[in-house]
Amino acid sequence: MPTAAPTKTPGPPASVKSTQPELAHPLTKEESLQMAFDYDRQLAVWEKPWDMETAHQEKGRISIEWHKDQTYDGSTLGRYSERGPIWVISITGKVRLKEDRSGKFHDGITYRISERTGNLISFSAGEWIE
Repeated sequence: MPTAAPTKTPGPPASVKSTQPELAHPLTKEESLQMAFDYDRQLAVWEKPWDMETAHQEKGRISIEWHKDQTYDGSTLGRYSERGPIWVISITGKVRLKEDRSGKFHDGITYRISERTGNLISFSAGEWIE
């Protein structure tokens, strides 16, 4: 005999909470750059590599912005999106994504990192340039 389906519980569904623990303190600007560097080493290969000093030595190559949430670009947050402030780190230059087998270069890359958890929320590469 089949098992009966559970009965519906009254009221709205339970809210979903992030399982990622929060950091001891929100990421600072410098810490967000370090996180972007760590993620970048896993995802990208640069024609002209960068490091932590590049932000200070090559003005205009790296921009770091803080936003109150992910909707700074006009998008909306999905039901399971991570909420809260984010750091947006954009690096210019010719870059290949390690997962992309086309061999084409992109014009820079942008990382979106949670200030609260340090998670990489998303990244996007610029237009193909070769």
